[in-house]
Amino acid sequence: MHVSGESVEYPSPCPACAAVLTCHGGQALVGRSIEWSIESHCAACGWTLAECGRGDGLPPALRERLLARHGPTRLRLADPSAGAVTVMKVVRAELGGDLSEARDTLRRIRADGYTGTLAEITRLARCLERAGVRATAVRAEAVS
Repeated sequence: MHVSGESVEYPSPCPACAAVLTCHGGQALVGRSIEWSIESHCAACGWTLAECGRGDGLPPALRERLLARHGPTRLRLADPSAGAVTVMKVVRAELGGDLSEARDTLRRIRADGYTGTLAEITRLARCLERAGVRATAVRAEAVS
């Protein structure tokens, strides 16, 4: 099984005693499923919380922290002129949205401007690969 993911550590005020607690959050692509988790523990009072989820339920604040810490990952097509119908079909199946949104996403992919977290982009690249479109997830910093 292939696993691709990222994690981040950050401080947050403890809801029980207001001390600063440490949170560990992460997102990973496990097989074909995106999973996320956040664990928080306060050394001052012992308050602990663990949250996790699968699919599109990634808390926006965790996504923002992952992108800020690791930078965005870009979807790169091996052949930018790859079949529009196939790419848009995969995009709609995986991301939802209407035909206009799929067309806009295709335009951003071809222009090297479609980004997300490592797990999000790796999952979409693998879905495109299964549909016969060669695609990779590339760190945005590495794109020329």
